[in-house]
Amino acid sequence: MATELTEADRIAEPTVGASAIRRPLVRLVLALGCVLVVNGSILWFFHDHFWYAPDDGNYAHVAQRIVAGEVLNLQIQDVHAGYINFVNAAAFRVFGLDLLSLRYPLVFIAFVQAVLIFILFYRSRHRSLAIGAAIAINALGLVQFLNPTANWYSLFLVVLIACTLHWIPRDSSYRLLTVGFLLGTLVLFRQLSGVIVAMGVLSYLLIEIGEKTDRLSLRRGILGRSLIAITALGLGFYLFRTTDLIGLVLFGFCPLLILVWLFVKTVAPDDRVLKMMGALCLGGFLSSLPLVVYHIAHGSMRSWLNDSVFSALGLTRLDFIEQKLYGRLIFAGIHQIFSMPNVGEFLNGLYWTVLPLLAFINGILVLRLLSRRFEVVKANFALPVLAVFYGIVSVHFQIPIYLYYTAGFSLAGLLWITADSARLKYVVVSMALLLSAIGIYYHAAQPLSGRFVDGGRTIMSLNNQPSSIQRATLKIDPAEARSYSEILNLIEAESRPDETIFALPTNAELYFLSGRRNPFRFYNSALGIGRAADFEHVKETLINRPPKLVIYRPDDKYNTTYSREIIRLVSERYDFLANVSGFDVYRARQN
Repeated sequence: MATELTEADRIAEPTVGASAIRRPLVRLVLALGCVLVVNGSILWFFHDHFWYAPDDGNYAHVAQRIVAGEVLNLQIQDVHAGYINFVNAAAFRVFGLDLLSLRYPLVFIAFVQAVLIFILFYRSRHRSLAIGAAIAINALGLVQFLNPTANWYSLFLVVLIACTLHWIPRDSSYRLLTVGFLLGTLVLFRQLSGVIVAMGVLSYLLIEIGEKTDRLSLRRGILGRSLIAITALGLGFYLFRTTDLIGLVLFGFCPLLILVWLFVKTVAPDDRVLKMMGALCLGGFLSSLPLVVYHIAHGSMRSWLNDSVFSALGLTRLDFIEQKLYGRLIFAGIHQIFSMPNVGEFLNGLYWTVLPLLAFINGILVLRLLSRRFEVVKANFALPVLAVFYGIVSVHFQIPIYLYYTAGFSLAGLLWITADSARLKYVVVSMALLLSAIGIYYHAAQPLSGRFVDGGRTIMSLNNQPSSIQRATLKIDPAEARSYSEILNLIEAESRPDETIFALPTNAELYFLSGRRNPFRFYNSALGIGRAADFEHVKETLINRPPKLVIYRPDDKYNTTYSREIIRLVSERYDFLANVSGFDVYRARQN
């Protein structure tokens, strides 16, 4: 016989239901609040610290000239495809001509990407790891190299692509179009990163629509297999030309094995591959329309393609790109761990041992997952697959800065894969939080000079006073501020604002900070003087329309045969003034 509910039971019953609903909501609010507070705090504290003057200056110089009405790639050379320069120009228009203005878009996208990572994890059964992933993406990212480089916008876009692949249903007609649009936008921020991410997107989509190998699929999957083969050959050639054995193992081995696995184990019907590629290409075309229309309207299409393809390829042929530091970084870190150090040195040894290994560990776990749980992988593993390929970005230039471009995303991929392991996920999230804490306390916004593998510099040693340099209201290293003040004072004393100066081989920050004009289309002679005809044009300008000052850094990594020949000519026709802060300064002789 049914028992009738008492009045107390009737009151208590909905209360229990409401409580059950409130508990997850409270956990969500607390977790998201933690992410917002931590990311907001570190991004705002560090946003106006640090600079790498030559890089900041390059971006600022190009953006300033766009604001002044010059046409990108027609009157101004830049090896980036274009969108990064228009973002920076927009920042100058909104916030003013100051290097600090270029930080605001960076802080905004970094904050948004942390929220996106949190939501992505929280909605996909990985709630206990959402906080760690959302903190690590910036603690091991932007605050480590505060610079308006296109790499940070590339990271933001690859996070958006991962979210799109996870959140938009597979049968939606807008899913691939959106991915293609984001992928095309990424290419137009940084070409190499876009190509690398395209490899990851192609691999994941073929995993999604692929089938286990049988005789029928072997006969009909020609197009998919051909795309995989072309991708693998292209990636193999790039890695062979770019990196050493250690770099290949750390960042190239797993992506290549994923492509081999795809070629052997899976295949997609040709009609579905054609439909997929059509949607991606259409999205990419739509993303390029604003830039294409701009260059057609200004008659700069040819120079745009020349700058963003041929001149950009010339950058990879410079000698300093050849240095290979990741192996040395790992071995130095291991040595420091076991050399009876103090706590700071031990933590930094651990940090530099683990950081270069994140992409490799994530790749191994993805391969293990592919071989054992193919059907599960097809369901929701876009993020770790993209992270395996995105790690290749770090191969381009083996220095710690390039590790930071991918480390946070690699760690997010690692957290995603370990979410189903009851014990391992807590080990990985603890590691993520420890690495984030070490990165923030010891390395964030620290000057690039000095050793990376030590514990001597901390957040407490940062300078918290803005510099007095005009157009650079940043909190930078006092020694650097004094050096730049000296050279800028000399420029101001020896030239008028309406006169030109020539910084050789690069150092475009001197144009921006001094307010003096650049007499040439290029800001970096290694990229702008690649042929004898380019050299003759520079020579003719120096003879017939000489800039008031020529400023030369003899030990700059961008010096080439042409820059040395130019300075020989300058020394014959200019008066040597002084060596100031490492710059040789020459003044044009009076006629």
